[in-house]
Amino acid sequence: QNKSSILPIDPAKYKRIAILGPNAADSVMLCGNYNGTPRRIVTILDGIRQYISTLPKEQQPELYFDTTCHHVDGKYAIPRNFDKKIAKCDLVIFVGGLSPLLEGEQLDVKVDGFYDGDRTTIELPRIQEGMLRKLKIMNKQVVFVLCTGSAVALDWENDNMDAILCAWYGGQSAGTAVADVLFGKYNPAGKLPVTFYSSTNSMPPFDNYDMSGRTYRFMRENPVYRFGY
Repeated sequence: QNKSSILPIDPAKYKRIAILGPNAADSVMLCGNYNGTPRRIVTILDGIRQYISTLPKEQQPELYFDTTCHHVDGKYAIPRNFDKKIAKCDLVIFVGGLSPLLEGEQLDVKVDGFYDGDRTTIELPRIQEGMLRKLKIMNKQVVFVLCTGSAVALDWENDNMDAILCAWYGGQSAGTAVADVLFGKYNPAGKLPVTFYSSTNSMPPFDNYDMSGRTYRFMRENPVYRFGY
C-alpha cells in the first residue's frame, strides 16, 4: 500500500535515510525454507546502498543503519542516542517481519507467537510493532518492508505506515529487487496469493477444519488485504 504516495522514493528529497529492522541485513531470511546455498546474496541493506551509490553525488542521501530490535526477543537493541540519530533522518525504511528460523517445519522454537515452526498468532511480533509505534511517535515518515513466508495481520500498520511493501523471502537478489521497487526503477504489479486477515481473533480456531469464516470466499469480516490485492 502507498497511502501517502511516498513511493517511489525520490532520493534527492532526503538528506538522510535510516534503514532499520531485523531483516534489513539478514541474508539467512532471504532464502526461506527448502533452499540451496547461493554463492552471493544481496541483502536489502546491500541493495539500497548499491542503488544509492549509482546516483550522482549531489543526489545521494546519507544512509544510517541499525537493527534496532530482534525479530521476537523482548529486548531492544537500540543504540545510544537513537532518538537523536533518527531525529536527523528525513525518512525511515523499516525492514521487518518474520524469518524462516521462526516459521517452518519441525523447528525447535517456542517463543511468543511461534511454536515448533507453527504460528500461534498472526500479528507482527510485538517487539517490532513497538519499534514502529516509537517511530510513529517520533513523527517519522516510515516505509515498512515486510519479509514473511505467510500472511501477517497488519491492521495498525496499514493505518499508520506511509507505505508497505511485501517482499516475502525474496531469494539471493532480493535486495536489488526491493531497491528497484522502492526507488521506482521497477513498477510492481504483483497480486496477493493469500488473504491477510485483520487479527488472530478474526480467524476460526486452528483445529477447526470447517471452511466457514476462512479465506476471502467464506470470511465474514473485511480483511486488511484480500486475496488478489
